[in-house]
Amino acid sequence: MEIENDGMGNRNLMHMARDRGFPEIEQRMKRIDSQVARSFQSCDPLLQAASKGTANDVSKLLKQKASPINCKQDGRNALHVAAARSEEEALKCLERLLGTDDADASVCDHEGKTPLFFAAATGLLSCVALLLQQQANPEASDLKGQTSLFSAARAGREDVVKLLIQESATTSKRDVFGRSAIFEALGTGQTSMLALLLHGSSQAIKADAQGRTPLFEVQDTASLRLIVKADATSRRSCRALALRPCMRLPRRVALTLCDAS
Repeated sequence: MEIENDGMGNRNLMHMARDRGFPEIEQRMKRIDSQVARSFQSCDPLLQAASKGTANDVSKLLKQKASPINCKQDGRNALHVAAARSEEEALKCLERLLGTDDADASVCDHEGKTPLFFAAATGLLSCVALLLQQQANPEASDLKGQTSLFSAARAGREDVVKLLIQESATTSKRDVFGRSAIFEALGTGQTSMLALLLHGSSQAIKADAQGRTPLFEVQDTASLRLIVKADATSRRSCRALALRPCMRLPRRVALTLCDAS
């Protein structure tokens, strides 16, 4: 494990323990490293099959007792990598993996992300639906407090956003920075997806932890119209922001839209 320089030229915790006279800690860390390496080696073929292979490849390895719960050093296992695939074979691979007794559709990697996060960002809509059928929680948060809805909105995937909302994903949920998925959607320029996220959720457009509302992120006039229409207080905020250089839209355009709303 790499860290900041400890002042003795060490950037590795094991070397630090050795140089500072803690042999028991050094040996314990060696054992942990060895266990991680063995785990990675034993699951590597299944991870490769889940990432690039066919469903038959996955089935063959599962019959040889390869376990889908084994993971890489980042905590991602075969379910994560299969869910992230965008080819049609991904669905079959994911079905085979989820059919095992020890598979868990809500398993988290070291960042707290479940397979649903990866399917929502880059995977197939059918894989998102399958994971939801397998009781994957659309409200599960990662270490940043974000859900799979954030991943879908960031990637501009309106079909996934719609499905997650239908499955009770909360559009007003905030991450540790106080930002909702709407902030992510604004960077895509997809107004129809933004409309889905704004529908019936005025809380979603409130200010983040730094006091910045989605109005700070607006990059097109259609998105501005939607936000101002969704929340009456945004009209007053928009006029105030239009006089500040942080607003991305031209001042004249912002003021005209607010006056017309």
